[in-house]
Formats: sequence, C-alpha cells, structure tokens
Amino acid sequence: MSATNKAKKRNCMPPRKIAYLISRNRTDFDIIKQATDRIRDRLSHPQYSDGKNWKGDELVGWIGEVYGKLFWEDKFSKKGKLVGEDFEYDLLSGKDRVSIKTRKGSRWQQSGAIPRVDGKGCPTHLMFIHLDGNHEPIEIWVYPWKELRKKKRFKKHMVRNEPRSYIFRVKSTGDQDFLIYQKAK
Repeated sequence: MSATNKAKKRNCMPPRKIAYLISRNRTDFDIIKQATDRIRDRLSHPQYSDGKNWKGDELVGWIGEVYGKLFWEDKFSKKGKLVGEDFEYDLLSGKDRVSIKTRKGSRWQQSGAIPRVDGKGCPTHLMFIHLDGNHEPIEIWVYPWKELRKKKRFKKHMVRNEPRSYIFRVKSTGDQDFLIYQKAK
C-alpha cells in the first residue's frame, strides 16, 4: 500500500513531536516574524530596493523539511533521513524519495523551482506544506510523483522566454485526496 493511500484520515492536531518543536520555538518564531517584517519593510524602501520585490524565506524551507520528516515518520511509520543539496529530493525513507516544498504568505499555492521532473533520481513523492505567519503548518499534502507527471501538474517555469525549471501549484479544493493534515480551526 502506498504512503498516500494510508493517509486518508486527516489529523486536526499536529503529531506530538511537531507540537513539542513548535512549543519550544514559539517565542523565537514570533521574534523572527517581527524582525523579518521590520527588515523587509526597511529594505523595501526605494532607496535600497530599486523597486525589487523581495521574495523567499530560507527559514521557511528549513522548517518545512524538518516538519516534513516528522510528519512522514508519524503518518507512515517509516524512518526518514534528510539529504543534502546534491539530490533532487529532500527526504529518503526506504525506497521513498520525497521532495518537500514549503510556502507561506499570499502566494503559497505555487512551489519554488523544481529542477527536473523526469529521470533517474527524481522523487517518488511531493510533500507540499503550507505554513502560517508563525511558521506553524496549516495544511500538508503528499502526492505520488508519477501521478503528478501523468496528469501534467508540473508546469515549465519560463525566465526571459527560456525554460528554466518546473513549478507546481496546489489546488486547494481539487487536491483533497492528497491532504494528510489540516490544522484545527
């Protein structure tokens, strides 16, 4: 049975390890959010930014990979190991290779760059994590990679009219079968 088939029941509370991690870092997450907002506001002044739209948040990716590993281990009862940047995926768990994409903010539905979607060493699964402003998971989806390819869910990302990578977009209403976690309201 595949990992996504086992994941039909959604949790409303995060697994114990994630709840513990959040509680240990709550104050620091609040400080980081406030500091990041202040810095981004200052850097957005035309004197510094030349109109550039600052985007990206490295901390989001790091937290997402840790949350992803903990959710994977909790939901599928499989140990996982985060791997280095030399791989097309972030988490190795047995034969499963999981790419973890984490987003927050107003444009959270679209992933960042996905270098390759086909060939040797590509992931077997895509885990997409949506965080709130305080770096807590709101929703998590796990998709079988082959199914995304088959349904042409990966779109070419064009930069200056040249294909540079691929992107993926979550369909909030259409992807309910892949939703493995939704934060209690």
